[in-house]
Amino acid sequence: MKVIKYLSITQLIVYLLLNFIIANNDSASAQSPAYNNLTLDIQQKLETDIDKTIELTYRSVKITDQQKAIKVFLEVTLRKLSGGFGYNYSQTPLIKVMIEQNNNLRVVTRNFGLETNHYNFDLFPLAFSPNNRYLLIAGGAMATDYTFHKIVDLGNNDTTINMNLCPIETYEGFVSNIEIVFSCSDFGMGEDFIAILNLQDKTVTKKRKGSLKQINLLPRSYIFTDQPKVIKIQKF
Repeated sequence: MKVIKYLSITQLIVYLLLNFIIANNDSASAQSPAYNNLTLDIQQKLETDIDKTIELTYRSVKITDQQKAIKVFLEVTLRKLSGGFGYNYSQTPLIKVMIEQNNNLRVVTRNFGLETNHYNFDLFPLAFSPNNRYLLIAGGAMATDYTFHKIVDLGNNDTTINMNLCPIETYEGFVSNIEIVFSCSDFGMGEDFIAILNLQDKTVTKKRKGSLKQINLLPRSYIFTDQPKVIKIQKF
């Protein structure tokens, strides 16, 4: 409130409107990993000592279905190698998907193929399918514009569904228990389109960009709780 009281009426309206959009729009959250997981704060902690290897573990926001039957959050370990900062010195060696269900905690280790990349990644749970079977995880490489999505099938041994729909994917929502919708772009090199991914048979239906208005997206069936935070830092 200390910040808000110095704003003009116009500035205050804009401030509240932007915060409302961010808080209520999954697509905005998907494209703003820094907002969700305090990327800047994490980067600052990793860049405190050039001569040491630093490992930092953070806990993401928690996603909970409306009936509170299942809750999911991530614990991600980042590594900054000694000798420098940036691309050649960054790793994401460990990603844990923490699933709370039926009074039990299930820990699923999934690297999603990110362990070979020279980046620190910011990841967070973004959505459940309407029946809570599928979990959508959003992520991005810190200090870049690179974002992506991963899908975990919670009803099939927590397997990962590989998807590579387009260079830039924006999550729009679900149209059924097994169909998820993304807006797709390829940096202006081709025509933008809508992609509907069937999570059961792994097929993709493409539609023109303007058809999104005619697609009946289902209401969101989950809420977000808990603030992301750094839970462990080690130096070697």
